[in-house]
Amino acid sequence: MPLLRIRSTAIDRHVHQRCPTARNIGDGRCRSRPSITVLAHPSNLVLTHSLRGLISMHRWTDLAVHRPTPEELPQYRAKAVAEIIRGVEELGMVGVGEFFARCFTAETNPEKIADDLKPIMDVVRAYKLPIQVMTAWTQFRHNLFYGDPIWVDEIASAYPDVPIILTKMGRGMENVFDNALMVAMRNSNVYFDIVDTTPEHLRRAVDTIGADRIMFGTDWCCITRWISEPGDCYDRHLALLDKAHVTANQREDIEWRTAAKVFNLDL
Repeated sequence: MPLLRIRSTAIDRHVHQRCPTARNIGDGRCRSRPSITVLAHPSNLVLTHSLRGLISMHRWTDLAVHRPTPEELPQYRAKAVAEIIRGVEELGMVGVGEFFARCFTAETNPEKIADDLKPIMDVVRAYKLPIQVMTAWTQFRHNLFYGDPIWVDEIASAYPDVPIILTKMGRGMENVFDNALMVAMRNSNVYFDIVDTTPEHLRRAVDTIGADRIMFGTDWCCITRWISEPGDCYDRHLALLDKAHVTANQREDIEWRTAAKVFNLDL
């Protein structure tokens, strides 16, 4: 999941895998798709990394293919930790991309989920990385429960120095958005992105937690061109800012300033 500076105004830090302008540096660890995609930024090379599909050395770990068993979960967590270390020390990455919690835990109690994710969060904290957590629904199975971000409160409060980005801020679902907003109100280290949200939710988020805790994103991926009405995902998400009636200063925050701050980019 790379960061991409688009049209000289916005940073898209929610892009999945291969892009026509990307340079693939995958090392073969992921069979079904490239391990890592890198996009050149005008001022430097900016990288993030998606745990999903990378934590297993020998097979694709997408939940659509395999649901980790309780016996496998400790191995998955250990490999995730190793991959984060490799990503930072060998590849110069600056964050952990959107991941599926079910790849690392089968617990439903928020405190136990936090316990299971502790090895990952400890290394994220040690390297001072932001981490992105998916909210709402996805086409992949087994993760819908974890799309309700109420459990993230336990992690956010335990790691107040780690920026946690709740992607999609509920994806337009009222109850999921309300819970995401509640977690963000309680924890100043929780951020949102605007992927698939609504103008109403974006306006409410800006008024409640501020534009300086909201980031641009599109969720661009290799399947975008195959949907019936793909349109321009950048124009569609930029239009959200117009429909939410954000000010010029708030727009700057959302389009690039918040991401530059959270990912420690020298822009």
